[in-house]
Amino acid sequence: MSQGKLTVWLNYTQDELDNQYNQRVLVPNANDYMARHALLSREVRKRLKCQLNVPYGPAPDQILDIFPAQIPAAPVVIYFHGGAWIRWHKDDNSYQAPAFVDRNITFVSVNFSLVPKVSLDQLIYECRTSVN
Repeated sequence: MSQGKLTVWLNYTQDELDNQYNQRVLVPNANDYMARHALLSREVRKRLKCQLNVPYGPAPDQILDIFPAQIPAAPVVIYFHGGAWIRWHKDDNSYQAPAFVDRNITFVSVNFSLVPKVSLDQLIYECRTSVN
């Protein structure tokens, strides 16, 4: 921390704290990873049985994908994608499904509206609604 700069939380200035939430600072090649995840996810959606874009609320972003296990009453994993609440989409996060479906676990990938399009309170409401 620079001498004389105002700290806003612990020993962080506002800029230093903001950088802790900026994946471009923490992982400069994050877009390369996400491009690979998007490609793998498209392949998984073609290969596995799935129900895509199932609505769980009225907003266009309130959709989820279901990758069912092959057995009835299987356990379920509900996945909320990363992106610091400001980026990404469930469509880029299907690539994880085989790790669960192959072990007879249903995988659900949830999409939600992003900040600043909605408030963080609304985003959390959407995520909570998706599991009801």
